[in-house]
Order: sequence, then structure tokens, then C-alpha cells
Amino acid sequence: MVRGTEQLARDAQNVIDDNTREFVASDILRMELIPKPHFNRQSAEEQFYEDYFAAAVEFIETTPELVRDAEIEAKQHGLSAADALHITAAKLAKVEDFITTEKSTKPLFRVQSMTIKSLAP
Repeated sequence: MVRGTEQLARDAQNVIDDNTREFVASDILRMELIPKPHFNRQSAEEQFYEDYFAAAVEFIETTPELVRDAEIEAKQHGLSAADALHITAAKLAKVEDFITTEKSTKPLFRVQSMTIKSLAP
């Protein structure tokens, strides 16, 4: 039987390998993903993330305006700071799909202004 995290990793890799998709990244996402595997010397995981960032067609940087708009999103939908920043960056990039590993019961799915897809079981 496949463990949940292994299946999730396969599902995420399938999305990343989909050559019909283009990906957007942000400094917010980079800060969420890179420091921990770097600190723990998990070089394969860190390289996986670095490859993702290198392949992104657009990189959104945090600005005071983005933070202001994220606060509005957070207040409207009850989002955590990180989720509000991610959603606001995605809106700025005009993404078609916002793909997450969050379960569909999370506040993130209250956002109706874009399609949010979960890879969570």
C-alpha cells in the first residue's frame, strides 16, 4: 500500500511534469520551501525545489502593495498570512489554476476568484 505522502509526491510530480502547464513562483513560496531542506542537508529535496524555481515562467516578488492586498484577502476569507500572500501573488500573475496540497476543507478554498485544486487525498 502506498503511504499518503508518497502518493502526494507522485501526484505533485505528475503536475510538474505536465508540459501543458507553465508555473509561477514567488519569493514567498521560496521562503516556505527552501530553508528547511537546506538546513537539514536534504540536498535532493532542495534541488527539486531549485529546479522548480528555475523553470518558473514568472517570479512574483513581495511588495508593500502585495502585502496590503493579501491582508484584504485574509480578512475576507479567514486565510493565514502565508495563504493570503500566495493567493495574492497568484492573482497578480493571473494564474489559471492554483494547485495546493491543502485539503479542500481549509479556508483557502473559500477564495472564489480563481480555480483552486487540491492534491490532498
